[in-house]
Amino acid sequence: KFIVGPDMADADTVILRSHPFNADEHPGVKLVIRAGTEASKVKGQRVDKGKACVQMTLGANSESVAEEVACAIIMLRRKFHASMAFVRAQLDYSLPQKEFENAYETGKAKFLGHELSATTLGVIGVGQIGIRVVELALFLGMRVIVYERDRLSALYRLLPTSVIKAKSIDEVLAFSDIVTVHVPGEDNTHLIGKERIAFMRPDAVLNNSARAEICK
Repeated sequence: KFIVGPDMADADTVILRSHPFNADEHPGVKLVIRAGTEASKVKGQRVDKGKACVQMTLGANSESVAEEVACAIIMLRRKFHASMAFVRAQLDYSLPQKEFENAYETGKAKFLGHELSATTLGVIGVGQIGIRVVELALFLGMRVIVYERDRLSALYRLLPTSVIKAKSIDEVLAFSDIVTVHVPGEDNTHLIGKERIAFMRPDAVLNNSARAEICK
């Protein structure tokens, strides 16, 4: 039975996406299901004392995020975003045929891009999402280097031998063409700032598909 109303005073179970929730303000709530992997959105003494339980949905959106990252990698390395902007806004379609062809041929030479087989992907954080990004990158023929704080985790141990295991975040930043970040926001605020970005190659790209506060 679904009821749409201005509040949830009688609820005993709450399903959240990203909205902050204080269990102390809802004394009837016994279970909070968080559609994600971070418990920091759910607070209150009732949670601390075990009177309101919090359940995560680990891996629920891993495939979606990993596919978005793979799409971004292809777009960036092949310069599709820049070439689309050129076709849509910079080409003069009113030119005579010959002039238009010359303008097109001259313009497209700027967007040669790089093949994925010649690309090194750095992955910071090998959790449910990070491991899937690694799998997709290897399938696309990329060289992969990773950093994981918890080297004893089951997923980290499952990494193929072809994956380079870095000893530090700085090592990943220094040797990658694209770096993608997949760590929780908790305890990782300002993990990557100007000082660390300085280790990156001049044309390298940093992709943060986790939390905004991680890269400042």
